[in-house]
Amino acid sequence: MPAQVRRNDFDFALRSLKELSPDSNAMLLAMISVQAAQLGDQDAADKWLQRQQTGFLKPPFNVRSETVLNNTTYILATSAGFLQNFLYGLSGLRITDQGLATQYSPVMPAAWNTLLLRNMAFQGKRFDFILERDASGHVRATHSH
Repeated sequence: MPAQVRRNDFDFALRSLKELSPDSNAMLLAMISVQAAQLGDQDAADKWLQRQQTGFLKPPFNVRSETVLNNTTYILATSAGFLQNFLYGLSGLRITDQGLATQYSPVMPAAWNTLLLRNMAFQGKRFDFILERDASGHVRATHSH
């Protein structure tokens, strides 16, 4: 997909989100954060990641609800969506015919220097995936087996 089409889709999703409801579904917020990361928009990826933190965790066990205003818990998709921010958003990873591969440059929230995805398993192999910010602010990805 051309970059401008991807950006237009993202902008349309943001407009639609405003029109739909002030009580957004957690999975929708995750998808927007992943899309922002894919666009290389570090600030928007962080903003939508942070939106998934406020009000979704419900006592007494801090399980995620479907929306902030409802108590529909425990929905696996809301937790899976939160994890997808890291696995398919910030990391730049995608599952391809060749295996798990970086498909776009990784991003991290500006306040972070390192993100470690520990003991990931794919196609019978285990590895750690590490995002690190260098002195110039560039985020680079490495992995270890």
